[in-house]
Amino acid sequence: MKRKSLYALIALIVAGSSIGTAQAVDYGNWYIAPRLGVLVPDSKRDTQNSVLAGLGVGFWVNPNFAVDFEYTLNDADYKSSSPYATRQWQTQSVGVTGRYFLGDEQGYDGWRPYVAGGLDFVGHDAFMSRSGWGPGFLVGGGVQRALTDRVALRGEIDYRWNRDTVSLPTTSNYGDWAATLGLVISMAPPPPPPPAVAPPPPPRHRRRHRRRRNRLRTRWSSSCVVSTSNSIVRVRARPTSTAY
Repeated sequence: MKRKSLYALIALIVAGSSIGTAQAVDYGNWYIAPRLGVLVPDSKRDTQNSVLAGLGVGFWVNPNFAVDFEYTLNDADYKSSSPYATRQWQTQSVGVTGRYFLGDEQGYDGWRPYVAGGLDFVGHDAFMSRSGWGPGFLVGGGVQRALTDRVALRGEIDYRWNRDTVSLPTTSNYGDWAATLGLVISMAPPPPPPPAVAPPPPPRHRRRHRRRRNRLRTRWSSSCVVSTSNSIVRVRARPTSTAY
């Protein structure tokens, strides 16, 4: 069953890679990031691969760096060979993760690779053991691609280390691997509507243009040219009337 979950995750990643043209993203907003994946546990846990679910709330510091506050939950079954077969080991974590994105949306055909690192607190609740919390960290990387201007697809693989001194008496820390696929959903308000186009100015009255044209005609008619057989004589003449 756990292996089928891993195959389903790989199929979703392959399907996402066939999506067409990348979309522009507003990097001045905050977002929510649900995700689902597979946790491959440390062999010292003696548990099977299991489903890992998570939810993050993040914001863009700038177009290349984002910060997420994240919660994850995992409920793993013990292996059939374990003395605790049919029992479970639950882990949950609360932490903050930073992601640095390389390039821009056009640099890698819309895909944006990134590196990730974070700190968290991990809670443990194993069968026949005391529950407790311990510090942890994660390092990893992934890719993100915008599907629309408000939704992006994010796939990530990371290594998760956590300290746990209560679940097993012989072990004090664990290193697990996780592969997840999720969405990044922008929660920014919609952009404002475009400004209204100002109406064109009303046409000028035709009578005003006619007055100006008559005034210029009267001004230039004050000079006339009289032609004779021998020469051209220019004389000044006063207008006989003024048209307004």
